[in-house]
Parts: sequence; C-alpha cells; structure tokens
Amino acid sequence: MDIEYIFLAEFDIDKGSILKVQHPTVYPYDSEYSIANLMLPDGSHNCVEDTTVFFLRSKHNNPSDDADNETFYHVLNVQKQKKYEGVRRGARVKSLAIASKKPYCFSLRDLLSKALDQIFDAYDHTMYSKERRKSDDMDLSELDIQDDAKLIDNLVQTLVEHIFETCNGVKISNLPIYSDQERIFWRYALAKSKFTNYNHTTSFQYGNKVDHITLSIPLCLSENEIQYRINGITQVSLCRLVSTFKEDTMLIYNAILYQKRVIFFSSQQLAGQVVNTVLSAVAMFPEMHNLLKTRTFPYASFSNLEFLDVEGYIVGVCNPMFAYREEYYDVLVDIDKSEVKVNQSFTQVHKERKKIEKKEKKEKKKQRASKTNIMDAKHSTEPSPQEKSLFDSVLTDTLDIIDSIGHTVGVTRPKTFDDICYLTQDDLYFIKDLIELIQFKTPKSSGFEILEDLIRSKFYYYSKEIIDLAFDQEKQILYQQQIYYGTSSAHESISDNIKKALAWRATSSFKHNKKKYRSGKRQIYISPEIIDLKSCVQKLRSNILNEEELITMFQLFIKHINSREEILEFLTFFPENEGGIHPIALCTLHSSELMRLLGVSFLRKIESIDEGKLLVQNMNMFLLLGYDRGAKLYNN
Repeated sequence: MDIEYIFLAEFDIDKGSILKVQHPTVYPYDSEYSIANLMLPDGSHNCVEDTTVFFLRSKHNNPSDDADNETFYHVLNVQKQKKYEGVRRGARVKSLAIASKKPYCFSLRDLLSKALDQIFDAYDHTMYSKERRKSDDMDLSELDIQDDAKLIDNLVQTLVEHIFETCNGVKISNLPIYSDQERIFWRYALAKSKFTNYNHTTSFQYGNKVDHITLSIPLCLSENEIQYRINGITQVSLCRLVSTFKEDTMLIYNAILYQKRVIFFSSQQLAGQVVNTVLSAVAMFPEMHNLLKTRTFPYASFSNLEFLDVEGYIVGVCNPMFAYREEYYDVLVDIDKSEVKVNQSFTQVHKERKKIEKKEKKEKKKQRASKTNIMDAKHSTEPSPQEKSLFDSVLTDTLDIIDSIGHTVGVTRPKTFDDICYLTQDDLYFIKDLIELIQFKTPKSSGFEILEDLIRSKFYYYSKEIIDLAFDQEKQILYQQQIYYGTSSAHESISDNIKKALAWRATSSFKHNKKKYRSGKRQIYISPEIIDLKSCVQKLRSNILNEEELITMFQLFIKHINSREEILEFLTFFPENEGGIHPIALCTLHSSELMRLLGVSFLRKIESIDEGKLLVQNMNMFLLLGYDRGAKLYNN
C-alpha cells in the first residue's frame, strides 16, 4: 500500500500531546510536537473515537516553489479514548496515523481502528499485570516501575512495526490502472462508483487473534478527491455539504475559485466532521490542479499556523479564537450554524479597490477617445474596420488574450465581477437543481451513494465549464464585444459563467494551472478542427437541427471516430446525469431512413468498447427496441 511512515501519539496531562513512536524513521520535515498536535486535535479528549485527515509537506521548499516537486504526504489518523480507573482524568487518549504519497491509504481506516484497539489492549495487559502484583502484596520498587514502562514501550514499538508491515502487506499492484479518459468516464460520465471500487479482504493478526477486514479502494479519484468510509457511509460528501449550506454553498465555491482565504470552523462537532467538510468543499473542483496539495489544510490549530503563508488557503479549525481573528479569513464557514460569513473588512477593502480601478479605467477612456466616439461605438451594431482590426491585433497570446483586450480597449468589467457574494444566473440554477435532488435524503437513505456520485458528476462538469471558458479565447472575445459594442456579431449564446472564468484568470491559481491546461479544449484524440464535440452536443440537445445538418454530423462521427480512445473521449461529452447518449439513440427513430441507418451504425461503433456497451444497455426500453429493430435491418 506504499505506507512510508506510521505514528503513534498520546495525550499526557503534564506534557500535552506527545509523539510516542515514529517508524521506520523520524519524519524529517516536521517536528514531533507539530505532528502530535495534528494527531490529537482540539477537543479530542471529549470524544470516544474520531477519524481525521491532514497533510505533511516538506519544509525545505519556498512557497513559490513548484508544488509538483514538493514532498507531499496524505495522512490518515484514527484517535480513540478509553476509560481507566485510577488514571488522571480517568481516560487515556491515543492516535495512530499512517502517511503515504498515494490516496489509497485512506482505505485502511478500519484496519487502523482495529490496530489501535490492540495497542490499548497491550496497555491493558501491562496494567493488569501491575495490579495483580499489587493485589498479591508484592512491593513495587522504582526500578520495577521503570521496567514496566520500558516493557510496555518495547511492546508497543513492536506492535506498531507489525501494523506498519500489515498495512504494506496489502498489495495493490494488481489493481486496474485507468487512463485519464477512462477515469473521467467512470467517475463523472457514468458516475457510478460501484464500478470503480476495488474490494479487498485483508487480515490483521496479533497473538492468537485474527481480524478479517474488507477494504474498499477507490480507483478513479481526481487529484483533489479523498474518499473513505465509516460503517459503510462515505465521509467526504458533497450531498451533505449542499444539504447543510444550501445556496451558500456557491459562496464557498466562489471564495475557493477566486483564491480567497477560507476558514471552516466548529466548536461543537468533532474535528473529523470539520475535516470532512473542508475536503467536501475542495471536491467541488476535481480538475483544478494542485488545489489539494498547495492550498488545503484540513485541520489546523494555533500550534500549526504554517497555512498563513499560503495564498488563498482553505483550512479547518476547532478553536473558537479563529472565528474572532478576522484578519485570518476572507470567508468564515460556521459549520455549527450552517452559515457563511464574508469578512466585513475584506468587503470594505474590495470596495476601495474597485473605486481605484474604476478611476483608472476612466482615465484610460479619456486617453483613448472622446466620449462621443465611445458612445457611438457602444450603440453601433456594426463595428468599423478600424475597430475590428483592434480586436484582431491583440490575438498574439492565446493564454493572455482577454487580458490583452482589457488593456487595449479599456473594457470595464462589472463592479461585482470577482465579488464572492455575487452569484451568476448559472450559479442559481445549478444550486437550486442540486437542492431539489437531495432534499429529504440522509446518508442512510437508500440510493444515497448513487446520489452522491450524481452530485459529484454535476460539480465536475460545472467546474470544467468555467475552466474551459477561462481558456476559450473565442468566447472571451465574444463576451468583450458584447460589453464594448453592446452586442455580439455572433448568434452563439455565452454562458453567464464567463464572468467567473475571467475572475479566475486574475488569480495566481490560474497561472499555476496554465502549465496543465494549455488549452480549454477537452479534446485530445478527436481533432476539434474536424469535430467540435461541445458544439455538436449543444446542437443535438437543442432539437433544432434539420435533417441535412444531422446527416452531415453523423457522417463525420462515423468517419473520424474509430479507435477506442476516440470513442471514449466522445462518450465523456455525454454524461449520464444529462441524459447520456439519448440524443444519439433517438436518431434510430428518425423519419429519414438514411438517418436511422447512420444512427444504428454509430451506436454499433459505440458498442464496440465495453464502456459504450454499458451505456447502450442503460438506455430506456423504448430506445432499445428502436435500436434492436434498426440493427436487424442493418444486418440484412
């Protein structure tokens, strides 16, 4: 399982949180004190059991260093408390954690819980032996007490080493490896995790006792997703996030997108619940590169303030003092009250900055042209040749196209352009749709896991659209023309989320993502110059295509979509939550015989790969009958 470190921590009433065991070596990039405090979060002495997640990063790198080259560990931590008579405070609190560079480690949560029970049993056995000697009226010298302490330390050290070997004994070399296109298809297009979870049974043996544990290992997670279960219930849940914060979910979404400082706070719930809420919020952006690695701190305390050096951090806390330190956040997410608070001082600074920007824009307009000419340009339906050349002349840098246009023509953006509280119409439609889907649902409801997959799929395509728009120079030009001229020469409608995409372009997060997203096109195997799949999907769903256009489109599909990679890429544009391949299958019922033939022929091609065959089987009975009837005629 590629576990590289294992830690055991406990709470000492005199010393506080201490790290008892590190194996196989001492972790080089952080102090024992810091790790122990992360393993035993605020309020841990008040709960019987809790599971948390945190990350360990190398400290030798500067914040400006490339995160891809930074040492980054996922850490799964299980903490328990057990009551003892005669012990100060009446209980012992211990935590066991494993660190790995791969997110598979979170599947070992149940194994870690069993192992921690065995560690408590080791302490119980030693204490029982000590009490028995007392009851037999045997004198316990200081030397005997030291020997007992040394004995139990050696016993626990051996047990921790055994746990480490057991965790690494879980072999994942035989797990299927998915390509990026396959991962997107299974995780988001089909959106059924039952097809992408690998169940593996392992055993944990200590002495004569053997526990058999079933591990569920997710195979198609994005780089910003973490998934683990407790009692069969998914802990990192977008359904619960939306159910808790309703429309305010989009305020959290905006704050993360615009790289603001976000703190998730709760003083009444377990640290594990705070951690899960943070990780759920990050999961709204499955394809935003390095969001988890660079900006996310699932849990922090006043002894771990390293996140303050990170721009746009996302952090979870349990200490109420964070809620009163407004200089620490732009947005405070109060989990206890299900509220999202935007920092008032941030709002004032935002307004002052907007005033300065507005003044600068006015000065640029005066230098560029007279007021009369500007008004004429705005009300003109047809720009002059000189104005057209103005737009053409700035098409020099694909990635910075919109910034060039903004500086060249002095386009004034809306006042609330990058305001966290400003929700576009697309935002409102999107979140209302999700709220309707999940109302009256609980984690124990039947079909909750299927609904969770559906919500994740919807967030994937929603976030992907914004990322695509940020790199789509054509849409940006059309939008700027609408602002500058008051209209667009094209008839193509532009998503309201173009505003969010442009606001994201102004962040350093966008600059970091340039390296990965060199273009906004999701097409890798199918040339967009031959087939623009996004445009084709919109046309197929619009139901306004005439027969000639439809025939031309399907002829292109049949001619240029042939290999497995091309078919799979095509299918990722037809997610099940938006109807799947329904528009394709509907063509098998077309009034035109040629169109029916083309529809059947292309469905046959889709069915030639396993993923396509599954989608065809999922079609409704009416479409299946139409396809079967057409297939028989096609064979003849």
